[in-house]
Amino acid sequence: MNEDEIQSAVKRAISIVEGSDVPADLRATVFDKVWTAIMGGGVVAERGRPRRRRRATGARATGERPPAAKARKASGPKGLVTELVEEGFFGDWRTIGDVQEALRIRGHNLKQTALSPALLRLTQEKILQREPRPREDNGEMWAYRKFGV
Repeated sequence: MNEDEIQSAVKRAISIVEGSDVPADLRATVFDKVWTAIMGGGVVAERGRPRRRRRATGARATGERPPAAKARKASGPKGLVTELVEEGFFGDWRTIGDVQEALRIRGHNLKQTALSPALLRLTQEKILQREPRPREDNGEMWAYRKFGV
């Protein structure tokens, strides 16, 4: 590098540091970073921060396409109940207690208060239908089955 190029590089580094909103006590450090980036061939951003160039690794380096992402399974209460629907569990009328027990057997210990909104949403989306059933204590509870069955 000749003297003119060095002078030009110094002026560029100074203008970058002065153009940034860096506190006065940190300007020397920023100047060093900018100077290193200029002299080392790094790219300096407009705001005075050096940008590093990354080397491509893995599939990008070889030109291969990355593998397709796996479809995520819904794991919340609604997703778990939807799995039961897809497997035919709701071919007959089922109470919330029946749903809770089926999920408990599969290792998902959910409270009925967590299942209730999921069952309601699936009913509103016309995936399930519901109707009141008499309970032993003269009350009523909802029973659910697949919509249109």
